[in-house]
Amino acid sequence: MKRTVTVFAATGVAGSACVNELIAQDVFNVQVLVRNQDEQEKSSFRPKKELSEKEKRNRPVIPS
Repeated sequence: MKRTVTVFAATGVAGSACVNELIAQDVFNVQVLVRNQDEQEKSSFRPKKELSEKEKRNRPVIPS
């Protein structure tokens, strides 16, 4: 009986190569978790926050 390996965050060339190699070895059942294209990665999601008065005063002015 094969063990199941769950792969997530396998992005780019290295991630694809890793998944393809696991499949080619035929040692494990490979389960890949895929995120919808329009979904943002949870760990990198930071909602915009309101700036404090101090942050507003110290904010650099970028000429347009």
